[in-house]
Amino acid sequence: MKHIATIVMLAVFAVISCKEKTPNRDYIPVLKQQLYLLQEAVKAGDRTVLDSLLSDDLRAENGADSLFWFVSAPGGEFAFAQFGNCEIYYNDDKARADCVLVDTAGREGAAVTLTMVNEGGKWLLKRFESKTPAPGR
Repeated sequence: MKHIATIVMLAVFAVISCKEKTPNRDYIPVLKQQLYLLQEAVKAGDRTVLDSLLSDDLRAENGADSLFWFVSAPGGEFAFAQFGNCEIYYNDDKARADCVLVDTAGREGAAVTLTMVNEGGKWLLKRFESKTPAPGR
């Protein structure tokens, strides 16, 4: 009888441990806030604030200047206003935000993907890339 109870307990433990872990829901407002802070730093051209929101490797690659160039299009003809229509996908370590660049006149530009990583409890931008070219790019 003892062996049956042990086998049942092991089976229950195995089933519980195999379940997929649900990401922390507390990250949703944190990720939205990070996107907002990124947006505002880019809009203001504030390299100091923007650098504090970038991962070390992106910062080392001159990420702030690259991001400013990225959102303004070649020649600076796109007056960036916001990351619009963002859909966020995440787990406890990594997040992806699929957004659209929006200019000051409300026109949509390129579809972009922003990848963030959780480093020591702080979400930092690790990578950004265009999903589709905007008109004129």
